[in-house]
This record gives sequence, C-alpha cells and structure tokens, in this order.
Amino acid sequence: MVEIASTTVNAGDFVKLDYSGKTSDGKEFDSTRGRKPVLVVAGKNQLVKGLDAAIIGAEKGVKKSVDVPRDKAFGERNPELVRLIPTQKFAEQGIKPVPGMAFEIDGVLARVQSVSGGRVRVDFNHELAGLDLHYDFTVTEIFKKPEEKISALFEDALGAFGVKAEDVSFKEGVARVNAGEKVVKNSDFIARKLRAIAFALEFVPELKKIVFEEEYARLEKTEFK
Repeated sequence: MVEIASTTVNAGDFVKLDYSGKTSDGKEFDSTRGRKPVLVVAGKNQLVKGLDAAIIGAEKGVKKSVDVPRDKAFGERNPELVRLIPTQKFAEQGIKPVPGMAFEIDGVLARVQSVSGGRVRVDFNHELAGLDLHYDFTVTEIFKKPEEKISALFEDALGAFGVKAEDVSFKEGVARVNAGEKVVKNSDFIARKLRAIAFALEFVPELKKIVFEEEYARLEKTEFK
C-alpha cells in the first residue's frame, strides 16, 4: 500500500510559511516577500497566538487570511512600560537619544518617544501592542516525519554555508550532519549550528542525539610568478 503524504498541517509539524502582516489600517509591518519562507513548528508558540492557531489545519499551497485581535497578538499597551530615563544614562554609553530610536536594554527592545529637559521618555511596549492585526499566509511545505524535520531544519539553518538536505541523515533516534570541507565554518556558522541543535532537541521528540561530522582541509598555497 502506497502511503500518501498529508497536505494538512497538524500541531508539531515543521512548516515553511510565506506571509505578510498588516495592521488594521492596512500598514504592512512584516513580510517574507523577497526572502525565503520561514521555518516554524506549528502550534508551539513560535508565532503570535492567532496566526499560530490559524496554520493548524491549513492546506499546503492554499493562501489563507486571518484577522488577529490584539489579545491574540501582542496584547494591550501597558502605560507602566513607558518610563523616563535621565539623558546622562545614555551619555555614559556614548549614545545620543533621538525620537524613534530603537535600542536594547537587558534583552528588551525599547524605543525613544521624546527627549526633553534632561530626560528621555522610553517605551518598552512592543511596537505592535494595542493593535489588531491581519495576516495573509501560505504554507509552502510541510515536514511531518522526524527525518524530514531534521533535514529541513539543518538545511534552513546552515544552507547558506553549504550544508544541504542530503548531508543530513536520521536513523534510530540519531541525526548525523556532514559539514564537508567546502562548508564555510566561521563564528556565524557555529552560532547557527548551536541554535539548530537546540531547536531540534526541543521540537523533534524522536531525536535522541545529534552527531556533527566536520571536515577541514589544508588550503592550497598559491604560487606567484
């Protein structure tokens, strides 16, 4: 009996998603237009709640739209997250604050609202807090089996460095990733590799271990005449 792959998204599936997001007044704030679809795990809170729920049951290749109320997006604005910070604090860091500037404090993104009288008014709310959103999206690919998920994940994370889906295998709970000598192995590669490993161990329950096989070769010397 031939097994027919399902084209409907279930929770836990890895999916590639093309999307655009707009505010209720039609202003686009994010889109995959001009770049590759994003790889996410359906139903695992990697997207805003309303969009995450909408992709469950979606059909591969079928464009869908969903209106996401603020309570299932980035929540209401919290006035307590708007604070006044002395300008001196910015000066100590060599920063000249101007309205609209975005910066990060302790891993939290904030924006300067105004600068006046030696104080800076800073908003720590998400820029989309308090807004209802609209998404148009298409699930372009669905990965259901553990070997499909593993291959898709590492190709997505490391493809720019030269790792392809065929360089990844999965058998009896062990994933093997072959990063040959032509694969670029710099600090960015290492960071992305570690993130992909953590992602795989969290979202592929059948996975027990990941083995990386990295090859390094001596560069040939170029003779100048």
